[in-house]
Amino acid sequence: MLRILKLVAAVVVVAGAALSIGWYVLADRLGDAIDGVEAASAARGAESKCEGRDIFGFPLALKVECSSWTMAAPELHLHSGPAGFSAPLYRPGHAEFVLSGPLDIAPTGLPPLSADWEMATGSIDAWTDGIDTMVFELTAARVSPRDATDGISPLARSAQTDLRVARDGGNLVVEGAMDDLVLALDGTASPAVDLSADAVLDGASGLLGPDGTGRGLRGRAGAVRLARLALDGGDGAIELAGPFRISQEGLLSATLELRLDHPDAIASAVETSFPPLASLAGNLASTVQLVGQQQGDVIVMPLTIRNGFAAIGLIPLGRIPPLG
Repeated sequence: MLRILKLVAAVVVVAGAALSIGWYVLADRLGDAIDGVEAASAARGAESKCEGRDIFGFPLALKVECSSWTMAAPELHLHSGPAGFSAPLYRPGHAEFVLSGPLDIAPTGLPPLSADWEMATGSIDAWTDGIDTMVFELTAARVSPRDATDGISPLARSAQTDLRVARDGGNLVVEGAMDDLVLALDGTASPAVDLSADAVLDGASGLLGPDGTGRGLRGRAGAVRLARLALDGGDGAIELAGPFRISQEGLLSATLELRLDHPDAIASAVETSFPPLASLAGNLASTVQLVGQQQGDVIVMPLTIRNGFAAIGLIPLGRIPPLG
C-alpha cells in the first residue's frame, strides 16, 4: 500500500511539474504571438498596441489583460479602456474577451467621437484550420461627440447589439441584431427601431482561416437571407432578401425583394425625426404604393442594383460606392 501511495505521489509531482512547465511555455508563446501581431500591424501602417500587458491565469487558463488598447491607422485612430482575454486550457480552441469603455474614435477629417457601454463581451471557437465561430455582444451602447457635456443626448444608442460570424461548410454566415436603436443626429431623437440581418457569403470560409485566404469582399457572391428594420412597439417595417454579387472592382449587383409593412408609418417616423427629409419620405411612400404589389398592409416590389446603381422599379435611388 505504501508503495502505491509513493507511486501516486510521484505521478502527481511529475504531472504538476509538466503542467507548470507547459503553462509557462504557452504563456511565452502567447506573448511572442501578440508581439508578432503588433509588428505585422505596424508593417501595414496600422499600429495596434496592448498597453500594460499582463499574462496570467496559472495553472488552468491563459489570460491576457491590457490596461488600454490602441489602434492607429492613417484614416482612423481608436483608443479603449482595459481589455481582457481568457483561454481555458481544459477547453482547447475556445477563448473569451471583455472590452471596457470608453472607446475614443478619431476618424480622419471628422469630429472625434466617444463610445461607451455597460458590457462588451465576445468569444471565439477555433481549431488548427482557423476560426469556426465568433460571437460579440454589446449592452447599452451609446455614441456621443467626444467633447459632449452632461445632459447632451448621444448621437446614437442601442439597448443590445449582437453579432455572430461562423463558417458553414465552405461558406461564411453573418448574423446580427440591434435592439432599440435611437438616432439623434440633429438633437431630435428618432423613434426606436429594431434591426436584424442574416446573410451568407458563398465559398468565403477562408476569410476565417489561419492565413485569412482571400481577404476582402471583391469577386464574391452570396445572399441576404433576411434584413429587417422595424419600428419598435408599432406598425412599420422594411424587409429585404435576395442574392447579390460584388465585382472585382467592388461594384455591387443584386436582385432583392423589398417588403414594406405600413409604409405610411415609416414615412411619418422619418418626418418626425428628420424634418428636412419630410417631403422626400412622403413622396417615396406615395410612389411605392403606386409601383408595388399590395398584399394587405404590405407592399412588395423589386429592388435592383446594377454595378452600384440602385433602383426600385424604374425609380432611381442613387449610387452605392465600391465595396471591399
